[in-house]
Amino acid sequence: MGKDFTAILRCDITAEAVSRGLDALEATDRPMPLQEVLRCWKEYGFFGFYEDWRVPVWVEYENHEAELAARPKLPTLDANLRLPEGFFVTVAKDSIVVYHLLRWHLFLTEPKWQSVMFEALRWLCKELAASDCVLAHDCQSVVSGIRDGMSFEQALSQAEREGGGQVDSFKDLYLEMEDDSDVAMKPAKGNLAQCVKWPREKPLPPGWSRPTVWDSKGY
Repeated sequence: MGKDFTAILRCDITAEAVSRGLDALEATDRPMPLQEVLRCWKEYGFFGFYEDWRVPVWVEYENHEAELAARPKLPTLDANLRLPEGFFVTVAKDSIVVYHLLRWHLFLTEPKWQSVMFEALRWLCKELAASDCVLAHDCQSVVSGIRDGMSFEQALSQAEREGGGQVDSFKDLYLEMEDDSDVAMKPAKGNLAQCVKWPREKPLPPGWSRPTVWDSKGY
């Protein structure tokens, strides 16, 4: 299972600004920053969820095809606002979780995706009067803490305790490291490489390399 884009906005969910922001998200007149995210998704040729998700609708958390008749009583962790642009919005006790279908790796490595997603986040933070915003993938302990009913601060503290605390900069969210297996990449014709078994204690011949893997920790 892959890691997907998630942001957690710290908000006073009892404030009128949050209610107005949700009204804007529920409206059929779609905000331009969110439209740009969908436009980018289409340009990349990803699967066409938008063919079926044409209007904003509240859905069950466990089944995003099970539509609800109206906005549920908030806060609730049992429902999401599903948006036509591929976002899912969950209103928790003192935060709003914004999930998107976009793979976390693509967000961390593609400047075009960073541009459109940051613009969308700026709009969301402004409309929902967010006082703080945390970026993480959906498997990160900050997100799981919110899903378990923790407050914003409690979820951040849990992440710190588990070694997934705040990083110094956005680029530090992407980690690339050498694979610790005994596989090596042997140069082949052109720019190709052949995977071969090569003991780690044995020095690599000139031009050979070890494969790399990526990870993302912290927020």
